Amino acid sequence: MDKSFKPESHSDHKHWYSSIVDSLNNENPPSFRVKRSSTPSSLLYTYDNAFHGFSASLSPHELENLKNFPGFVSAYSDKAVTVDTTHTTDFLSLNPYAGLWPASNYGQEFNSSLCNLKLIGARYFNKGVIAANPNITITMNSARDTEGHGTHTSSTASGNYVEDVSYFGYAKGTARADAIVDNFPLVYNKTISACNSSELLSDFVNYGIVICDETWPLGSQLREVINSQVLGAIFISNSTEIFESGIIATPAVVISPKDSYKLIKYVENSQNPTVSIKFQETFLGTKPAPAAAWYTSRGPSPSYPKILKPDILAPGSRVLAAFVPSQPAGLIGSNVYLPSNYNLLSGTSMACPHASGVAALLKGAHPDWSPAAIRSAMMTTANTVDNTQNPIRDNGNDLESASPLAIGSGHVDPNRALDPGLVYDASPQDYVNLLVSLNYTKNQILAITRSEAYDFTNPSSDLNYPSFIALYDNQTTSKVQTFGRTVTNVGDGAAKYKVSVKAPTGSEVTVLPEELVFGKKYEKQSYSLTIKFNSDGKGSVSFGDIVWVEATGNHTVRSPIVVSPFV
Repeated sequence: MDKSFKPESHSDHKHWYSSIVDSLNNENPPSFRVKRSSTPSSLLYTYDNAFHGFSASLSPHELENLKNFPGFVSAYSDKAVTVDTTHTTDFLSLNPYAGLWPASNYGQEFNSSLCNLKLIGARYFNKGVIAANPNITITMNSARDTEGHGTHTSSTASGNYVEDVSYFGYAKGTARADAIVDNFPLVYNKTISACNSSELLSDFVNYGIVICDETWPLGSQLREVINSQVLGAIFISNSTEIFESGIIATPAVVISPKDSYKLIKYVENSQNPTVSIKFQETFLGTKPAPAAAWYTSRGPSPSYPKILKPDILAPGSRVLAAFVPSQPAGLIGSNVYLPSNYNLLSGTSMACPHASGVAALLKGAHPDWSPAAIRSAMMTTANTVDNTQNPIRDNGNDLESASPLAIGSGHVDPNRALDPGLVYDASPQDYVNLLVSLNYTKNQILAITRSEAYDFTNPSSDLNYPSFIALYDNQTTSKVQTFGRTVTNVGDGAAKYKVSVKAPTGSEVTVLPEELVFGKKYEKQSYSLTIKFNSDGKGSVSFGDIVWVEATGNHTVRSPIVVSPFV
């Protein structure tokens, strides 16, 4: 709603919104009032921060009437969504003594006496769920998390350090345990080792350990093993899917095809082959790391492919954080549920608190930086190599080098982001120009901006973004695309930068000018980047980058380039 339309007769916006909903009830046709007399429309919540408006349970007829009220901007139906640790701070090179963490002045103006061990009040918002599902049975009508997702992510972003926590003995350092599978029969033959039938496994392996070969997908094999009488399995695979998936409810080991020959030879040459497996062993400093998870979303973005996505890579696989004991954190077989106060979870939801935490620290260190400047600092200083100094691998692409469509600009480096040298900034007007170029109406844009203090007549899809993606269709034989960019010097004093270009395969990349000279801090300079590329007719995707290198060598500002067919 446009709050400027509030009549003076109403004391506040909540009173105005309530009167609107009440009038919608009164305007219902008699036939409709009879049908839903037991559930009249009601105001659920009012909003005044992220946007101006309200939520209510309305019929399609009432919604159409609402659109005629002065001040109406837009409406959309409610939908359920999920809000998108141990050593991850060390892995990000964050420490309390040097770099971004102490520079951010976190906790400033907070007196520790405010922490008095008393209860903290919390609010919960379930009226929308109840309005949409009047007969729903909710376990806890309170602010308490009953699913675990919110607890896990919030404790990652803002939780306290807790000593000696683990996930059933895992992830607390080096925890060596006795063998829980000790001298049991080890079984391998070409029929059984397909591991594609729980009945077959139960009949022939009984209480032993089976070797599962590569003839069936790993996930399917794991499911059949769990549902059988087999004690456990040794899987042969180069896939990392089993490590990044959820709960593994059976004793399991994965070995590579290269190492499997010795194991199979041992079974075939032994009269009574046996095996012992030790678990609860956690080793830090794994190499190579990081890697792009097999399940992570990859670009180009289907919603708007002209901006390269993803932006960046952050820790998000098997992250240990707080959990709710009311939900199972582990399984034994298919029906034994194990609770825990901590859980290892994977996903964008686990990476987001890490990236958001870095952004918050940067805002603390540079309170004058805009969100776009913070994003730019994180992207242009990200790492594209792992801790073995080789290109970051893509677990979802046969461990090949990860492309910007999987990792964006690279893995976030908080300490380098503290001092990026140059940033690609963007104002609210730049985003309005982008929305106009996408043919959003003025009313739709007003639902976002909540203000008419912008120019709605200047469409531009060339957002000042720290990455580049040039799109073509398969009928195009050649194409030239030019981008304009403006960078701001956030280093201390004057600086000179020279560009280094690595063109995508089959493309020519021209940057003008090739040098940028800044006389002082916060000075801006602009350049153009032109990509001329020829299609091979196969829909190939190619990658490159440009790097602005400071003459002193103190700063390198990198932006990835992608040439891709339309999604």
